[in-house]
Amino acid sequence: MNAVKKILIIEDDPSISSILGEAIGEMGYEIDFAYNGKEGIDNLISNALPLPDLILLDLFLPVMNGAEFRKRQLQIPWLAKIPVVAMSADCCVKQRCGPLHLKHYLKKPFQLDELIQLIEDLTKHSVAADAAAVPYDQRI
Repeated sequence: MNAVKKILIIEDDPSISSILGEAIGEMGYEIDFAYNGKEGIDNLISNALPLPDLILLDLFLPVMNGAEFRKRQLQIPWLAKIPVVAMSADCCVKQRCGPLHLKHYLKKPFQLDELIQLIEDLTKHSVAADAAAVPYDQRI
């Protein structure tokens, strides 16, 4: 039996979060939400397991933006393995994403079919199970 895959959506727009959550949830994924980058990092380093198999990350967020979130994520070895897909309405999203070592990026607005295919492709192998093996006291 396969474990249910988990997706963390970090998006400050409630309507976008809701649409994404509903569409991805209908695919059988477990969904967790954060509404800024700091909340996303806090979610990941807390004792909340299982870790996500994929993160959908808006780049323009309050408190801690998407680039700051990703830089912080990459500093924590057991979190750095979780693939991230950036989402942005910025016309320069491709250039902004280059230094962030992302699996993919989507320019808003995007088609849900495109996102669904990406999620299916990127969650075939679960890195969350590997990361969950890190003892809690070794987490930052």
